[in-house]
Amino acid sequence: MKKEFDSEYANVKFDNENNVVVITWKQFCCYDDYRKPTTFALDLLNIYAGSNLIVDARNGFEDNEDDVEWGFHFLLPAMSKTGCKKVGFIMETENTIETEMDMWTLEFGKYFAVFREKNYEKLLEAMKTMIWVNVTYQVKKGLRDEFYEMLQKNNTKKNSSEEPGNYRYEYTYALDSENILCLNEIWTNQEAIDLHMKKDYYLKLQDLKAEYVNSVVFEKYIIQNL
Repeated sequence: MKKEFDSEYANVKFDNENNVVVITWKQFCCYDDYRKPTTFALDLLNIYAGSNLIVDARNGFEDNEDDVEWGFHFLLPAMSKTGCKKVGFIMETENTIETEMDMWTLEFGKYFAVFREKNYEKLLEAMKTMIWVNVTYQVKKGLRDEFYEMLQKNNTKKNSSEEPGNYRYEYTYALDSENILCLNEIWTNQEAIDLHMKKDYYLKLQDLKAEYVNSVVFEKYIIQNL
């Protein structure tokens, strides 16, 4: 397979140093002129497992109705199966496609953590910053196993791990205490955490904590990792 796609409408390549597939739109296009470069980007995401996507939309972006439908129902679901977790858009501060980009950002946000900046360097910096959270639950005496079983029934780990902005969500038992349960989380950004805290299963978690937990300690760290 070729490592780069180039046409009068778009350039697509893999930035090996930063582990991202980059689509640079040169002008408005539709149908094959739009679908060929985006399908090539999909192929690169499959080849370079764990890579992320950057879209340079400063020279326009897709709004043809048929292609939007194709993008929403084929392209984005297929991209979400590649292991890609983050999608970044390069846009000017003031632009003529704000409504169009808001539509795409909302749809991408169903599958990925989405970032928007005005140049490549700022976008890479934003995408490299992640949030590591350590949570220590001091569980009521003798109830740690029951609390963990209730978390499993609530699908807390499964649902949280499947959120677009989550990289890790793991529970472990403390070895030096039978009443401590630890949770290690990694999120793409604070926005992803804020969305997580609005989910029904997160709200149910608060009820479980009130029933089973005496105290909770949170530790939050900023880490760099694309």
